[in-house]
Amino acid sequence: MGNAMLSEQDIDMLAASEEQHFLASCSGLIHNPVKCVEKLKERYPEDKVGDIAGLLEQRNTARTKFSKAREMFFTGEGLEQSTSEEVSLFKSQQYFKGAECVDLCCGIGGTTIGMARDTASVTAQDIDPVHLKMAEYNVRLYFPQSGCTFVRGDTTADIPEGDVYHFDPSRRKGTKRAFDPEEYIPPLSTVDAILKKSPDVIVKVSPLFNIGESEECSVDIISFRGEVKEILLCYGRFNTQGTRAVILPEKMILEQNPQAEEQAGSDVKRYMYDPDPAVVKGGLTGECAKELSLSVIAPGIRYMTSDEYTESPMVKAFEVLEVFPFSYRHVNRYFKRNSIGNISVKCKDSFIKTGSITKKLKPKGKGSAALFYIEREGDDRMFIVASSL
Repeated sequence: MGNAMLSEQDIDMLAASEEQHFLASCSGLIHNPVKCVEKLKERYPEDKVGDIAGLLEQRNTARTKFSKAREMFFTGEGLEQSTSEEVSLFKSQQYFKGAECVDLCCGIGGTTIGMARDTASVTAQDIDPVHLKMAEYNVRLYFPQSGCTFVRGDTTADIPEGDVYHFDPSRRKGTKRAFDPEEYIPPLSTVDAILKKSPDVIVKVSPLFNIGESEECSVDIISFRGEVKEILLCYGRFNTQGTRAVILPEKMILEQNPQAEEQAGSDVKRYMYDPDPAVVKGGLTGECAKELSLSVIAPGIRYMTSDEYTESPMVKAFEVLEVFPFSYRHVNRYFKRNSIGNISVKCKDSFIKTGSITKKLKPKGKGSAALFYIEREGDDRMFIVASSL
């Protein structure tokens, strides 16, 4: 099957309750494309069947992002770049509650969904008429009484009036990811025009965005269940004058603290701690260590240790089982002796990559363990075997 390329008229037709009921009966066949297509052909023109089958595939994929995915409308690109339901609802409450909002480049309406719940008003704009139609349907699926306004427009030429703005440019260049923010569509520099409308702007950029210091905006890095989902550039009233790690679903926020200086290295203690990716991305390991009373393994190493067990959404905890000098022979013997066959390799801040370590391991058995590879100054290298807590 493929990417749904439906028209506005197709969406209106498929949104009818009887069509939604039929599509739901077809959704169980998506893992059998031949049968799925055969059933769709019973009801729809042949030239539309591929597009509708693609929609069913997108709905199945979207279940991890949206609770109402089985009724929503997507394109592949729109789904991939959309803000998930839980992140959207958090963003709306955290940043936009009670405001008159404009959601620029709204796509299929991921962020607009949260705004529809919490804001005084929402104007959602997109240049793509199909995405705009999808956004309108998706938002009203969640909040039927919402007063959202949906307008087609080019953000580079026409910016609706509003109190606060959310700007979500496409991070694609053709079929590939755009790493240069000026290759976003529209380019990131479009924010200059938006700031002339209001100083209060949030810009969603790629999780791979290179964070730098700026007096104009602060940076919020949002992770959800251990994965960085969004980086937000925050202007005006949203500017906190620093970088923050926002950890969901716990809604924990770790702020940059200039007094959280990097600590000297520590011996490996009873427990190891792997910080959340938002903490790592934001360069907030020192703040995390101070907040949780942990010690870093070595300056520049983003793993921490302690003799006391600490439970926090900011870190994943491991109990140390064994510490070895850098020797594949030693760790492989340990895995064999302890029947460990499932190994998660962790090697932040090193020149050796995870894949090259994994190739030299000889796991054997049904047990599981984490293997930390640590490089410290003076060619002091070690392996630490630990169990997840």
